Amino acid sequence: MNKNRAIIDIETGGFNIYNSGIVEIGIVFFDEKYNIIDKYETLIKPYKKHNSIDLMEYSKRAEYIHGHSIEKIQLLGKECNIVCNEIISKIKYNNPIQLIGHNLIKFDLPRIINFFERFTNESTDFLFINNLDTINLSKELLNSDSYSLEYLCNGLNLAHENKHSAMGDCCATLELLKYLER
Repeated sequence: MNKNRAIIDIETGGFNIYNSGIVEIGIVFFDEKYNIIDKYETLIKPYKKHNSIDLMEYSKRAEYIHGHSIEKIQLLGKECNIVCNEIISKIKYNNPIQLIGHNLIKFDLPRIINFFERFTNESTDFLFINNLDTINLSKELLNSDSYSLEYLCNGLNLAHENKHSAMGDCCATLELLKYLER
């Protein structure tokens, strides 16, 4: 029986769900022993606001955090519809039984759903597979001054390389999840 799960993370051009674009998305697929079995990571080309000629916001503050300039994502990013199709293919291939993220429920998932509803005709039902937010799990199991991924990883002495990159945060979330489920 398949017990594979997936961790997803995004980096954005700001904090407003309707005005700030997704800059980068990462997904780590792993088995019941927390072994990574597949990965997906890409930058996303700048795109326009819904029903507008204006680009989504890509703030300098956000760029400072994740390090991706609008010039970089324009040059190296993929078109939105291609990203959606690639992610759907990866999800179907790996068939995870759970989608996990750090701040998944309040931050990542609403933006990912909005993104998919704009750029694909596919149902977003695949995004609702027994969702688990490691912030909520951390609050249940730990007593901490902060529940940010960076703070928790530092305090628990867990690996967190490439902070504020989608893949770096996915891998750190996997380390945190291993710790919390031990």
